Amino acid sequence: MFDWLPIIGVIAIVLVIAVTTNFLIAPTTIIDRQTALQKQIFSKILDAKLYSTFNGRDFTRIKILTNYPVQYLPGFEQSEVSFYYNDLVVFNSEMKDGTIGYLLVPVYANSDIQDAIQNLLQEGNLKFPWEDHGWIEYSMYELVRKAIVNSRNLYREHLRTRIDKPKSLHEFLIPLLVHHAFQFDIEGITTT
Repeated sequence: MFDWLPIIGVIAIVLVIAVTTNFLIAPTTIIDRQTALQKQIFSKILDAKLYSTFNGRDFTRIKILTNYPVQYLPGFEQSEVSFYYNDLVVFNSEMKDGTIGYLLVPVYANSDIQDAIQNLLQEGNLKFPWEDHGWIEYSMYELVRKAIVNSRNLYREHLRTRIDKPKSLHEFLIPLLVHHAFQFDIEGITTT
């Protein structure tokens, strides 16, 4: 007759613990802890360098060409453009696309791609901010947008020769960018 009493006692204890824990530990504390742990999910040092590099920036506007699982890091969900650095044609196509702002390159990248990256560095189209010697070595590169600097020079020249001068740089740049695409040379491929 009282065989069910221990079962009800156990259920009651579990419910009391669950309700009490809910009041003792706030959900935001659990979420914050989970987010902090998730920021260290792969290589803690490399993850920290990524967060340090992009500190204070809008992560949704950052595009990183990499095979490192950046999309699993909080804030970087939309930043990864997945690429395994094994095909030069695909690399050139991704670079030509114009959406990539950063390269996170593993040490074992295809030698042709490594040569292309070295050429981009020598031409001044890439910056080399850091590298990581963790469990897999990675190098971070930032693309340099020379076209923006060149457009400012075009604006200055335009002001010297134009009678009805625009009021701002934007009034000049927007039509310029709409009608003329950025051009830069990557491994012999000129993009327009």
